[in-house]
Amino acid sequence: MYPPEIIEALKDCLRTIYWYKRQLRSFLENCRVPIEVTSVQHWDDPKEYKAFIADKIINILVNDGDKYLGAVRELMQRITEMKDFSHLLKEENGRRLKKEAEVNVERLRQLVQKHNEKVTSEQKKIRAREQASEERIKKVSKTSHLDKLKNQFYELNAMADARKRGLKLEPFLFDLFNLFDLYPRGSFSITGEQIDGAFEMDGNYFLLEAKWEKLPIGARELRYFKEQVESRLDNTLGLFISISGFTEEGLIAFQKTRPNIILMDGEDLISVLESFIDLRELLSRKQRYAAQTGEVYRRYRDML
Repeated sequence: MYPPEIIEALKDCLRTIYWYKRQLRSFLENCRVPIEVTSVQHWDDPKEYKAFIADKIINILVNDGDKYLGAVRELMQRITEMKDFSHLLKEENGRRLKKEAEVNVERLRQLVQKHNEKVTSEQKKIRAREQASEERIKKVSKTSHLDKLKNQFYELNAMADARKRGLKLEPFLFDLFNLFDLYPRGSFSITGEQIDGAFEMDGNYFLLEAKWEKLPIGARELRYFKEQVESRLDNTLGLFISISGFTEEGLIAFQKTRPNIILMDGEDLISVLESFIDLRELLSRKQRYAAQTGEVYRRYRDML
């Protein structure tokens, strides 16, 4: 509800914007002040002055909680939008009555404007605090989830059975990409230890291939993946994750080609799991570096 100074200013306006009670009643009803409030007033009683009626009506509207808040707001708006008080000039001392009405309405207008600005400012602060609280909760939740994924990765790293490791790598990568809102697509189906999938980032569609082998990935595997990416639409890019890294021969093979894929190794993955860098930020940096230099493999540690 509005503060007392606005309520008093509203009463002053109702007392002065119209000279006759019948005009005031018509105005209030046009402003959708409930009929149960206006009809109980003694409009025809010569001893019931206009100022008293205005006071009683406003007191009813503001003292009943939020029941009549909409009517009060409508009344405020209609009055603060009034600009023409020439109807008062027909009365005795019309110039003085007109001036008094103008002053009262302008005072109400300024008070309401200041009040609305204060409310808006307070609402922004509340929203900012709520948003900050939500962000803290999300951060705690994300950190907790990332810790679980980190533990899962180290458990995978300790597994001797490559096949079982590959089976567990599928949900691990899906959860990791989903955690960073990269919208993983497909089932990340497994062929041996190879994981195929896709994700989206910054309007680009990425094919994903991941391997966890004993030896680094060489030129043949990279060349095949590059051909897969090139067979898709123009805005399709590729991410090849090799936990064991890549051979020098494989990297050299890409030095003179158009970079449509980026590479990521186990060390890069650990830097994300250890919260040294956000996965989206890491991929964005790799993509920018490849676009600027033509080199598709830049480790996180080389970015520091």
